[in-house]
Parts: sequence; structure tokens; C-alpha cells
Amino acid sequence: MRVDFFRLSEMDAALWQEVMALRSDVFVLEQQCVYLDPDKEDTDAIHLLFRDEETITGYLRIIEKEDWHLGRIIVPQSHRGKGLGKELVTAGVNFCKQQSLQKDIVMSSQVYLSDFYSSLGFAAKGRMYLEDGIPHIHMVFNEALKAAVD
Repeated sequence: MRVDFFRLSEMDAALWQEVMALRSDVFVLEQQCVYLDPDKEDTDAIHLLFRDEETITGYLRIIEKEDWHLGRIIVPQSHRGKGLGKELVTAGVNFCKQQSLQKDIVMSSQVYLSDFYSSLGFAAKGRMYLEDGIPHIHMVFNEALKAAVD
């Protein structure tokens, strides 16, 4: 499995099309969520891809603002149940920590996945809210929590 980090300007059209097809398959078709994708965040985001010889096996994007935001976290249905989600989020967290320890690492988690992200060291903050019609909760990475679950 290859792990690659790209800016959008570093991707060729075929790879970007593959990313967009995966995001559409999971978010639009599987989760029946209609929203604007791609969005303006893609231009400056860091796109993390897990790939085998044939296909993308995991994807997330990292947005740097006042904090690090992990989003669009995807493992294709054909590759789920193999621990790739944990590896993917861990790779994203490690990338953010290498860049700056001064910033929080946050995400907007679908509520049904919050226990999974808690097992990786994220803590829910605040109340549930709807994002694109799906219940979400704000989560913040906590190094002490991560150490407790390891």
C-alpha cells in the first residue's frame, strides 16, 4: 500500500477524477447526501491517499486554518473491515502533529462514527448538529486519550 500526500496542484486529472468518483460514491450515492463537492477547500487542502496498484483504498483531506481539520474521510466499501480507517486517521493525525504541535486537530464526525473516532483519541465537544441533513458532532484530538486507548 502506498501512502501519498498531495496538494490539488500536484495531482493529475486522472487521479483527481478517481478521488472525486470515490467521494461521490460514498457521500452522494451510499449516504444519499447531496452537497457541493468539490468545494473551495480542496484547492488549499492536503489530500492523503492510500493506494494499491489498482485503486484508492483510503482518502482524507487535511485543511489548515487556526487548527488542523480532518475531513472527507473515506474507505471504499470494498476495503472496509481491514483496519484501513484506523490507519488512515492515524496517518492524518501524525501528519498534522509533524507540521505543528501548537494547533488542535479537529473533525466534524458523523454521530454514528463518534465511538470509532473516540477509540483513536478524539473527544466529542458540544452538541450534535445537522450537516447536510446528517447528524454530526465536533471532535478534537486529545493525545492523553490516545495514550489511554493504546
